[in-house]
Amino acid sequence: MGALAKRGRNVQGFKIGPDFLDTSFHSAVTGRPSRNLDSWMIPRKMIPSVFASGSQGADIAVIEGVMGVFDGLDGKSQLASTSEVAQLLRAPVLLVIDAYGLAGSAAALVLGYKSLDPRLQLRGVILNRVAGDAHAEMCREAINRHSQIPVLGAIPVSHDIKLPERHLGLVTATEMDNGKTLNSIIDLVESHVDLDRIEALAESAQPIQIYKEKGRRRKKESERAVIAVARDRAFNFYYQENLDRLSEAGAQLKFFSPLKDDMIPENATGLYIGGGYPEVFASDLASNHGMLGSISKFAEDDMPVYGECGGLMYLTKSIQDLNGTEHKTVGLLDAKTCMVKRLTLSYTLGKSTRSNILTRRGSMVRGHEFHFSTIKEIPEDAEFAYEMKRGIGVRDGQDGWLCYNTLASYMHTNFASDVHMAERFVESCVNYSKG
Repeated sequence: MGALAKRGRNVQGFKIGPDFLDTSFHSAVTGRPSRNLDSWMIPRKMIPSVFASGSQGADIAVIEGVMGVFDGLDGKSQLASTSEVAQLLRAPVLLVIDAYGLAGSAAALVLGYKSLDPRLQLRGVILNRVAGDAHAEMCREAINRHSQIPVLGAIPVSHDIKLPERHLGLVTATEMDNGKTLNSIIDLVESHVDLDRIEALAESAQPIQIYKEKGRRRKKESERAVIAVARDRAFNFYYQENLDRLSEAGAQLKFFSPLKDDMIPENATGLYIGGGYPEVFASDLASNHGMLGSISKFAEDDMPVYGECGGLMYLTKSIQDLNGTEHKTVGLLDAKTCMVKRLTLSYTLGKSTRSNILTRRGSMVRGHEFHFSTIKEIPEDAEFAYEMKRGIGVRDGQDGWLCYNTLASYMHTNFASDVHMAERFVESCVNYSKG
């Protein structure tokens, strides 16, 4: 993506699956918000329309896969896999394989991917971590002889280029070294990948059929809500689709920093606190007493508040960080957050048992959960909006803690999964503004 952008192309990045970290790197090198294509959370028939809408104004779209080509929800089907989304978009696929230590066996890998599902339009291969030109040529000859799939690049091993990681995965692009590492990667790709042929590959993509979503309404100027969205180093896990749909439904989004600002935007009529790394910045969040008091005050005044994963953690009384130190947080939810060593990672499905600012009672909610924390000392009389059919939730298979006009969940949702989610949130904010 970065190499194509450096060529002057307007590049739109996409990520298959539930991921906020990889998309931050896409946005950093393209200058455009990256978007997610997830066939578990987004109805399959809508994937092409979400792709087309996100690609408006772009010269080329690059879609990063998830795990291996055929890895998805489970091993029984291709649901939520790269292969499924590629087929829905009729998109050519460029396979990247780790060639370290391989020669003829590289052909076996490529041939396996090609033959497992003939519907997959496997059109090119990039060899990663080759030892040099001779090694690359051995792999290339074997692949061409056995699979007839062209090799479009061979990237050498580089021990100097490393992306820093922490407990949830990569450190976000906004926290890195002013683009130095990304520029090094871009230079490497420019030198060892045939970008002309990759652009030609993109040009070969077939037309797709766009589904016109029913019931999706555009904003009403007379009912504009102002939703304050927490966005800084501590909170930055948002699906771009969620932000777009809130805007379309009539919301004016005002971004603020729980780390640096004294209070939420003064004219806000709603609050959205997404996921992120509040545990990493817990000390700084705790020291911002003005912000803690501001959020608590407005929430107790029944302002609509939606907290998602990191937002849920921030709304509890405290966060115990990775070193075991406890830091005071908003205190709206009468419980404590503790970091644990066990990863909770799953696609989720919940049934809405109580109407709330996002969903009607009886509706189904799809999403995912991804965290190293747990919520402790939850009162017995705490009320929850979701009964989990898949996933763990906050407590005993329940998620979506309800308090005042607040909904706080471990589940990350994509508003494209339900046309009414963004509209209900905005309508709740409009009603609040009317008193």
